[in-house]
Amino acid sequence: MAPRYRAADDRTLTPSQAKAGAFKKEATEKIVKGNKTTSAEFRAASNPTKAASAHSTGYHEAAAPTDMAVFLSGRTKGAVESTLPATKSKSALRHFSGGKIREANVRPVMDASDGARTDTGRTFVSVPGGGAAGHSGSDTHTAGQAAGHDFNRVQMMKMLRAPDLTPPSAGVASAALMVMSMAPGERAARVKDAGKLKDRGARKTYESDRNAAKTKLSRYHRALSAADQATVMRLMSGAMGDLQDSGRHLLPDAPHSPLRHPTGPTGAAIAGGSYMQPPPLALPPPAAASGTSVAAPRSTHQAATASASSAASQQPPPGAASGSAKRRRADSPPAGTVAGPTRPAAVHGRQTTQVVADPSTSRATKRARAEPQIAAAATSASAGPHSPAATTPFPSPRDVNLDVSSHFRAPR
Repeated sequence: MAPRYRAADDRTLTPSQAKAGAFKKEATEKIVKGNKTTSAEFRAASNPTKAASAHSTGYHEAAAPTDMAVFLSGRTKGAVESTLPATKSKSALRHFSGGKIREANVRPVMDASDGARTDTGRTFVSVPGGGAAGHSGSDTHTAGQAAGHDFNRVQMMKMLRAPDLTPPSAGVASAALMVMSMAPGERAARVKDAGKLKDRGARKTYESDRNAAKTKLSRYHRALSAADQATVMRLMSGAMGDLQDSGRHLLPDAPHSPLRHPTGPTGAAIAGGSYMQPPPLALPPPAAASGTSVAAPRSTHQAATASASSAASQQPPPGAASGSAKRRRADSPPAGTVAGPTRPAAVHGRQTTQVVADPSTSRATKRARAEPQIAAAATSASAGPHSPAATTPFPSPRDVNLDVSSHFRAPR
């Protein structure tokens, strides 16, 4: 697992935020209790950064957006299920007006959302259909931003309805959604005025920041129990399907896509290229169907992570695979149209090859060969956070998201 996160050591937070351990913690407590809150209580103020451009930046709520937090605070609480309020919102929230959620999921989802904040000055959001949009406050074109936020709203509603969500799986799933909702650099570079991104330094580090967040995310995911890993993979398979983007795919054993070339084409407004590894030719059965965690020995993720440091300074080779081959996506409805309970998602790939595991070699040993830098964490994590072998409790959803989102914020 990643080193224990401490807000006091997080230089992407202001001193007051670090002291509180989060952004607007009081709003989360009010929402959990079922008391009405306001957008001002949840939305953190813009803060100056220590970036070279010395700009101020607001925060993109990369899990539950502000209006969703306010919406949740108006629910009618129940012992097991709670009823959402009626709304005439123009956003995807209108599809959930009067719907049901699991009350036990509210706290972990809101804790996670409090920590999932990225600087608007360095954010391009993923837009379903394969696009990207600048965020308000980024100084880039924002066409499509509303659809990108709707994508997040729908995924967080699925988490609120998930019957098997736990605080650890809520933390990792929401952090995975945050990474997925940050558009790849090659997509961001096509946004109008992308070269005017307010955080000038992020123009060059955009994709390497995404790669670092993916690597940290994978460590948290491997530290989950098998059941929690299955929950996260099911939710993220559904989210990837909702993106409706044939050029992006999840790894078979991690809730994120493969690492990408950090530089991309020469002269691009935003750094970032194609996947370092080609798409897998065959995906294993989804966790939702098998009831076990998704794992593949020596996966594309393991190979990509092991070679990330050496590839960081390389330009993508001419004709490198972009991962754009069409495939059937997750069995999940398009973003903004979900009105019923979550359905298990399934990712399908045409079977062309088969990877046979070596029964004489343990999973932890294979990780040790592929990823020496995290071998000890992977071995410890194999017991799962709920096992007596686990030495420390799993971090809170808030801490997981603050830690992963730190790669999308500038020092303060």
